[in-house]
Amino acid sequence: KLGELLTQAVDIEALLNDFNKDLSQYLSSMDNYEEEFDEVTKRLDLVNHMKQKYGNQIEQIHRYLTECEEKLLRYKDYDAYIDRLRKSLEAERLRLEELSCRLSDIRKQKAKELTSKIRAALMALNFLDVKFEMIFSRSNTYTANGYDDAEFIISTNPGEEMKSLSAVASGGELSRIMLGIKSVLAENDDIETLIFDEIDTGISGRTAQKVSEQLSEIAKHHQIICITHLAQIAAMADEHFIIEKQTDGKTTKTIIRELDDDEAIDELARILGGAVITERVIENAKEMKALANSSKNYEL
Repeated sequence: KLGELLTQAVDIEALLNDFNKDLSQYLSSMDNYEEEFDEVTKRLDLVNHMKQKYGNQIEQIHRYLTECEEKLLRYKDYDAYIDRLRKSLEAERLRLEELSCRLSDIRKQKAKELTSKIRAALMALNFLDVKFEMIFSRSNTYTANGYDDAEFIISTNPGEEMKSLSAVASGGELSRIMLGIKSVLAENDDIETLIFDEIDTGISGRTAQKVSEQLSEIAKHHQIICITHLAQIAAMADEHFIIEKQTDGKTTKTIIRELDDDEAIDELARILGGAVITERVIENAKEMKALANSSKNYEL
């Protein structure tokens, strides 16, 4: 029995020796673990730092690296790179010049048609000796509209030098000129509301009637606000407002209010008849309003 115990003891000793040997080898392999941990930590810090600068994903960092490599390649052959850019820029400039030249030729050709129509519209508005043209000059830069600087010039009296529209002195005259232009451009104009002030200055009779008809024509496509003292023009309006001053002896205020149909007729009669308004004047105002309504070729 002691022999058996001895054998078991020998076996246990052998197992312990093997365990001790394996444990020693394992501990030996862990001698540099702190150094390896430091290296991994530094690597992670570097990666996180790069993410903050170049992107949150590794793919973004790689893409940035590729872009930098491409830039470096260009800089290594920088003179050739700049030369290619210059040639490309010059080619695009020549193409832009060609397109702008073609656009300018078309614009000048169409300008003759446009100014002819505007001239006819102005003659109908009592500008009997009007000259109206469009001049072009070349700007120093290119825009989406080419290189043309265009300007309308006009002469409203015989022997008068042609000048820019901005140099027209009379407000009423300028309003009638703009009316003529807008009557030609009505369908293509994106401006929703047009205001005409003192458009009746220096006109009466048939000319005033033509002005009212042109206003009605433009009203098919735009909202028109017109301040007038002529019955022919006022009668053509769809809605009437009166501007008047009121005072209480201490203060004065200006008010504007909308007129109903009867008030509109009374106001037309006042414009026609002055201080004394007779039944005949009122009937004339009603007839004028009825004729104006019947001449409109649009529906409210």
